[in-house]
Amino acid sequence: MLRSRSLVVWGVAVVLLAGCGSDGSTGSPGAAAGDGDVGGHGDAHIVMSGWRGCDVFDDLVPLQDFLGAVGTGEYGLSDSDPSAMERPSCQATLDLATFVNDLGTSTIETTGEAVVSLSLTTMLSEDEAAADYRSAWDQMNSSDIERTDVQEGSLDGDWDESYVFSGNRESRFDIFVLARYEHWYLKFSLDVRHDPGRAAFERHPDLYPGGSADAMAVYPFTSPELLEWVTDEYFPQIYSDIVDRVDVEVCDMTPSRC
Repeated sequence: MLRSRSLVVWGVAVVLLAGCGSDGSTGSPGAAAGDGDVGGHGDAHIVMSGWRGCDVFDDLVPLQDFLGAVGTGEYGLSDSDPSAMERPSCQATLDLATFVNDLGTSTIETTGEAVVSLSLTTMLSEDEAAADYRSAWDQMNSSDIERTDVQEGSLDGDWDESYVFSGNRESRFDIFVLARYEHWYLKFSLDVRHDPGRAAFERHPDLYPGGSADAMAVYPFTSPELLEWVTDEYFPQIYSDIVDRVDVEVCDMTPSRC
């Protein structure tokens, strides 16, 4: 596996499992929880455990919009079930733009694809969450799949620890993110089929005289742009949405503590 650790990329410092935000501060989702809670997070853990993943992650609409998704595949969105004690999560196989390859004697259509999984794990204490986060990190890094153009780093912001990984396989571009804040953490995986128009040109540029990979691309983004958006826009928004929702629901559950 190829790794690049010496650069500062996509606005995040290349520091594995980095700690607090740039100002050293941390926010406090669910801080109104009573002193009797484990680590002050009992009430927040209760409300978060009852969430449905596709609801809290807005049916992955921000991601779908950025990718220019035109559908959610054969099975649609796969949601979690809190009644079955499932952690909040949302998964989907997204249909992306189609490249129409007119070869003169025949026409071949190739549709892009993205497979996404986003989950939230909440624990009663920060120590439990940190241990579970580390297990997830170990599992993520146990793969022996070889990738090129690998980049690793961490997220800016108030996360207590985070890890970002991206790289190319033969026909896919992968992004993995782990991010923990106090007693909860997010796990995100996204693999996107290489832009079929760009890939067609790069395989056989001689078939497209006067063409270029950029001109034949059908996705509204490049892989570097996708990585930058996930780290600099998508995760900060998810963090903000979760913190705000926890504060509101904890106060609704126990108004005297707010």
